[in-house]
Amino acid sequence: MMPIFDPKDLALWGRAVWNQEPKNRIEGFSIDTRNLGQGQMFVALKDKRDGHEFLDIAESDGATGALVAKCNHNLSLPQLLADNTLDSLQNIAAEYRKIFTGEIVGITGSCGKTSTKDILGLLLGNDDTYLTEGNFNNHLGVPLSLSNLNISHKFGIFEVGMSKAGEIKKLSKLVKPHIGVITNIGEAHLENFKNIKGIAKAKSELIENIEAGGSIILNRDDKFFDYLYKKAKFYNLKTLSFGKHKNSDICLKKVIKKGNYSKIFIIFDNKKIDLDIGEINIYNVLALIAVLKELNIDLNKIKKKFKRLELSEGRGKKYNIS
Repeated sequence: MMPIFDPKDLALWGRAVWNQEPKNRIEGFSIDTRNLGQGQMFVALKDKRDGHEFLDIAESDGATGALVAKCNHNLSLPQLLADNTLDSLQNIAAEYRKIFTGEIVGITGSCGKTSTKDILGLLLGNDDTYLTEGNFNNHLGVPLSLSNLNISHKFGIFEVGMSKAGEIKKLSKLVKPHIGVITNIGEAHLENFKNIKGIAKAKSELIENIEAGGSIILNRDDKFFDYLYKKAKFYNLKTLSFGKHKNSDICLKKVIKKGNYSKIFIIFDNKKIDLDIGEINIYNVLALIAVLKELNIDLNKIKKKFKRLELSEGRGKKYNIS
């Protein structure tokens, strides 16, 4: 279910000009002709390959138009000319985000963000929820994902990644989540930072761009929790924590392994609950419960879904929690 765009809006939002305006409306975006859908806009990016080399393929595969930095006048394909196609796509994504009325969740962290995102989508329901595809969490994937969000969706779940400082700040400024999640702070991409504190600072950039009155969900067992918590308070955000720590809002009390699933016992909102979960990371589950709470989703109505959940392909690491 792709969004539908008026070509005039795209020209205005993307600060670009059509060489000829399409007769039909645009149905979503693609940066790869191998998965280009009928009626979509092909975005010619200059990355490992120059997307302008594939404009003829985009036309033959049914693209309604193409976002370009230089027009190919040998084609009948309508082309939207911009100074820089990536900047234009990001501008379109930012303007389109402003008119979305559903709830946006932004997820970052050193590990667990893709699994958390995928599982949350399953819990909320495919018809109501749009997810970042795969790990499209960088400067290309995030604006592309935002531009493929449908106005009819109730929820948009976006993974926000980074390899260096400043990236999460730029991407989360596009996403503008109502709810942010920082799964943990680890040593991924440490080669680009002086130390792990630099990673924590970079991950905390998400906090700066959460919508006013929004929430941030933090790992109470993480050694950088206090740093993140203080920053969240500075930005007047509601904070929810998860973990084994006794002061966690979503507090794990006990785990019992039962074959290929586990029964976990949790306290939140001064209530004791138990939950059967499949082969998934328990910390991911705790973070998910916090998100569901903020979205006002009744956990009792979806409890059975947890037992059927599995890790995303190639994802996950098991933790022993005593």
